[in-house]
Amino acid sequence: MTNVFDPSSFSSSCPIDRIITSTTQASGFTSSLLRADEIAWAIIQRQRELRSVCATNHSTLRRLVQAAKRDMQRQEIQRRLAVADADVIEAYNKLENYRAQRKTPLKRDRDAAWKTLKERKKILKELEVFDTKSP
Repeated sequence: MTNVFDPSSFSSSCPIDRIITSTTQASGFTSSLLRADEIAWAIIQRQRELRSVCATNHSTLRRLVQAAKRDMQRQEIQRRLAVADADVIEAYNKLENYRAQRKTPLKRDRDAAWKTLKERKKILKELEVFDTKSP
């Protein structure tokens, strides 16, 4: 008797229901053909359900990856804002030291303070635009 369960006897594009039907007919189980059709139908239904779940998982994964990338971009802007905040505080402390010593601040220190303030405002505006932009 030939081996009806030989995997090479079936092409990879052959649907599962035809495989089951041909296997049962070749084995002489024609009386159980109805049961094989029920099993094949159940397998096909499960395959459809799995395809649906797989598509849902794929779209959810894609959405989560996009959200994670967006969150990483936002965190980078927030990190730059924190650095700018530290620079502003440092410039403010320098100007306060001049004031405590009753000296006029040097032009380069005033310019540096204005530059850090402008940079901070620019980063704040960038963060605001990023937050209002649709995901």
